[in-house]
Amino acid sequence: DGICYSNNFLILYTDDTVYWSSVLDPTDFVPSISTGSSSEKLIFARGAIVNVLPIHNGFVVYTTHNAISAYWTGDLTSPWVFREIAGSAGITNPEHVSHDSNYAAHFAWTTSGFMQLNKEGGVATFPEITDFLTCGMLEEYIGDVDGFAKGVKERAGFLVAQTAQPLNSCANILEKQTYEVPLRIKVAFIG
Repeated sequence: DGICYSNNFLILYTDDTVYWSSVLDPTDFVPSISTGSSSEKLIFARGAIVNVLPIHNGFVVYTTHNAISAYWTGDLTSPWVFREIAGSAGITNPEHVSHDSNYAAHFAWTTSGFMQLNKEGGVATFPEITDFLTCGMLEEYIGDVDGFAKGVKERAGFLVAQTAQPLNSCANILEKQTYEVPLRIKVAFIG
């Protein structure tokens, strides 16, 4: 279903199994103690695998209900140790995780809100982002008018309620838009 890399291994995954290549040939996935290639069905997986992403000295397996870390052991006969990430939650889309392969953490939009995850644990972070993405409402200033604007209208599939505060003769109108279809979300880490 997908592909990843970590510590000179090419990693492939299906909805329930992770495969890693030989260190000598990244296209060799035939299980071998001498080359290090093998596979593992993850007993810690609480749902289907959605994405696998590199992290410093390992990788993280994201499922629909939790996340699992793979620690690099340095031993070719058993290169990875898998453990469930404490406090983690699942993801529903591969685009819901931002990663940088040399950074020690990922940021993810999970089934429990926005989280920062590393190989040891997950912690809820940026509660304002979680609130904004789950409230079902967008707010936008749409321009200047004299006095109050009241009412409800429909625009591009959104239910729109207009309100304004008469700060002066050119008050801004705040337009609140409620939506019923989930937002399409992509997480990116910049910094």
